[in-house]
Amino acid sequence: MNAKFDGFVKSRKNPSPSMGEDWGEGAKGTNSTTYIPIPFIPSHKGRGNVTFYEFIKFRASLFLSILVIIVVLCSCAAPKYRYYPEPSYREVETGVGSWYGSDFHGKPTSSGEIYNMYDLTAAHKILPLGTYAMVTNLDNRRSVEVKINDRGPFVEGRIIDLSFGAARALDMVDCGIAMVRVEVTKRVKYYDIPYTIQVGSFREESNALDLKKKLDKIYKDVYILATTISNTKYYRVRLGYFKSEVSAQKEAQRLIQDKYTVFITRRD
Repeated sequence: MNAKFDGFVKSRKNPSPSMGEDWGEGAKGTNSTTYIPIPFIPSHKGRGNVTFYEFIKFRASLFLSILVIIVVLCSCAAPKYRYYPEPSYREVETGVGSWYGSDFHGKPTSSGEIYNMYDLTAAHKILPLGTYAMVTNLDNRRSVEVKINDRGPFVEGRIIDLSFGAARALDMVDCGIAMVRVEVTKRVKYYDIPYTIQVGSFREESNALDLKKKLDKIYKDVYILATTISNTKYYRVRLGYFKSEVSAQKEAQRLIQDKYTVFITRRD
């Protein structure tokens, strides 16, 4: 070999005689320390030779620099969206289901779609509009898949409000309510929609204004949302702009302690 060597590194093993190289001082002693030569490495800055350790140090710093650039580029993501329900939200829910029919037939839902009482749809307080869910009547084990296109029910103890068509498929029209299981079957790609808390709903606007005035003394971001149901105008008193259901639940607990009946819903 015609390689140049810049230095030596200690080794506890003797080199193999078959390698045919001059391994320097002590190479032939059976118990002596062997010095392994380090190959010549040209300087990257033209200042002469660099040692093996300087070369490794340079390569390590170069690798770290590239790694930092990759991390920075990956952090520059597109606008955030995620699949719902969120991991913290239960995809299987059990509770009381009800249904709504002719009084709302032909009227806009929260999604903007016109409510058709014969379609297989439902209203839910939390699930993103456009989500599909399998609803099972736990009394008779009948199931039907519905599309969530509306908000509600804003009645304590109820988790879902079914269309007449869905209720008929579950054989719960006559009884009006039933214990049901709601299982998400199809999620939607959904931009973040904040949560809010409904504290009251009134036909008289003056009552809504009185409650808002009372809440304003303690809570932030209290507002009134007017909506028309079956030709009757309702004034819903709500508060808060929460990015997660967990933060909404914390504020809801404060309201419950103050003897209010509340519902967490989306601010859409």
